[in-house]
Amino acid sequence: HVTLDRFEEKLGHHGSVTAALSFDRVPAELIGKRGDGFRYMLILMNNARVGVAFESIGLGEAAYRAAKEYAEVRRSMGKPIARHEMIADMLVGFKSLREKFTSKVDKVRPEEIRVHYLDGPMRDLDNVWRFRELDKASCEVDFSVSFSFRNPLFEKLAGQYVDKAFRKMVAAFEERAAALYGSSNSSATSAA
Repeated sequence: HVTLDRFEEKLGHHGSVTAALSFDRVPAELIGKRGDGFRYMLILMNNARVGVAFESIGLGEAAYRAAKEYAEVRRSMGKPIARHEMIADMLVGFKSLREKFTSKVDKVRPEEIRVHYLDGPMRDLDNVWRFRELDKASCEVDFSVSFSFRNPLFEKLAGQYVDKAFRKMVAAFEERAAALYGSSNSSATSAA
């Protein structure tokens, strides 16, 4: 006798049912070798993880679109909340050293995004994204960043990763632009 005990509630994950089952005097057959069940289960879970990863990408994209749409229509103090400045916190860690950053993000639509450092391990950190329309189908993006660290140890540890992180960010931006608009329409130049 097989009993369905309960369905698991999974936030945003309704396309694949997870349930608890009870088996009472149910005939069974051994699959594979005795003692290898846990290993087989791990192999099954490795394949399931790929499916969950794809579902997560879809959920993230849907959440982003819903939040963006909501931020454009929800009004506060006479304007959509998407047009207000934003205070952003970010945690960055290198091995056992962790630091928290707080930044103010100002959006001057559609031309510019300015990020100004408020608090954390830095002496200063500012960056600016400028968008200049070239024609109806393309724009030029100019990004600049300036920073210095307060803590010499953190500067030594983090400094070596900053260029690599910046290049990854630019590459991700270019890949997204190429995916949306075609590779012939996206190109970047960067100063060393």
